[in-house]
Amino acid sequence: MKKIYLLTIIGILLITASVSAANEEKSYILSFANDPTAGTALNPQFAIPLPAEITIINAPDNAAFSDSILYLIGPETIIPGSSWDIEITISGPAEILDNLNNKELAYGWQDENFIGEGRVVLMMVGQPNFIQTLRSNVQILSQIKKVGVPLAIGLGGVGVISLGITAVSTSASLAFNLAEFLRYLAFGFLRFKKRKPWGTVHNEITSSPVAGALVKIFDTKTQKLKETQLTDKDGRFGFLVQPGDYYIKTSRHGFIENQSDVFKVVESEVMTDINVPLLPLAADTKTTAAVWHAIKHFITTISPYVLALGSILSAAIAIIVPSKVNIGILIIYVVIDIIKIIISIQTIRPFGLVEDQKTDKTLDLAVVRIFDLQKNWLLNTKVTDLDGKFDFLVMPGSYYLTAARDGYQPFHSKAIKITESGLINLDIKLAGEK
Repeated sequence: MKKIYLLTIIGILLITASVSAANEEKSYILSFANDPTAGTALNPQFAIPLPAEITIINAPDNAAFSDSILYLIGPETIIPGSSWDIEITISGPAEILDNLNNKELAYGWQDENFIGEGRVVLMMVGQPNFIQTLRSNVQILSQIKKVGVPLAIGLGGVGVISLGITAVSTSASLAFNLAEFLRYLAFGFLRFKKRKPWGTVHNEITSSPVAGALVKIFDTKTQKLKETQLTDKDGRFGFLVQPGDYYIKTSRHGFIENQSDVFKVVESEVMTDINVPLLPLAADTKTTAAVWHAIKHFITTISPYVLALGSILSAAIAIIVPSKVNIGILIIYVVIDIIKIIISIQTIRPFGLVEDQKTDKTLDLAVVRIFDLQKNWLLNTKVTDLDGKFDFLVMPGSYYLTAARDGYQPFHSKAIKITESGLINLDIKLAGEK
């Protein structure tokens, strides 16, 4: 669901950016009005300065355009109180074109008689659309400048902070993750290491992993203990649970017991990548760590809503006022969204699957065992859940798996060599009985 949300936001922002940044072509009527109290203009010639970003696409034969100035030769006479109109088509940034609608332009002119005051009005052909109406509304433009842009920048700042916390919290090592995050920003998406799918318990002050911590997962509705694990030397643990609401209790001698907030596990999702901080019992560190933990929790909780609001706001601002600054803010949101997508999908699949060899249907209640290859020792046994999933968190070494289920032939895997501590996510295909 999170991935779909982020992809939708990215699509909207990219479309908005491309629309906002593109030049447009519009037709206008230039109306030259002679003041009723003035004299008759004879053989007038006009020099009308236009914005530097404007290009003339189509103009009458009696017109010339050079160095952002439109030169026109008028009719032989323009009597008092009358006007002379011509149509031109111009190209330029949308916000400039819309601001020219019904705008009185400065101009210089010459004629054989002095005729007093006159004016040139550039009027858009046809009725302006909703966006053009917003762009020409002075009050809306003022509020965007005073409130909208600063708010978008502030929300973007929260998004960047949240992104940093997300990158850091993907493992227990603060220094390691900061280095990885900086390398990611410096060298591109492909060099960012995949997120580890297991949870970790770490010292909240030093960020070092806590080995031998007791981790328990409870069902929120029934308050029943579902599973208990001890963290390994790297502070890791992993649970494979059914969809539902859960919380975790973590304890270790010398640390204050930690109880997590209630979290939801949805269908086909494995809850393993939760990072649990344990606060040492030393009194001098308790207050600082508690405050920092509260700040991180608050930012992490509100960040999806902040990012969504900021993305929509920056997109709206870039559409109405597509200036370089506003498009730059929009691009920042696009980058933040892309990075969040990369972080969310760059994960190692934290489980294996048992499936029917012919139908590829996942098989529940299959018994999967893992053995040490050299010693032929049984190390652990798991039963697949309703989605046919199982998990084993192992140290470096050589292993093999067996699997069995009623109605299927026994399975014996080839040797599996693990060079780094991690999860075995082998897909097992069971053949039906002969």
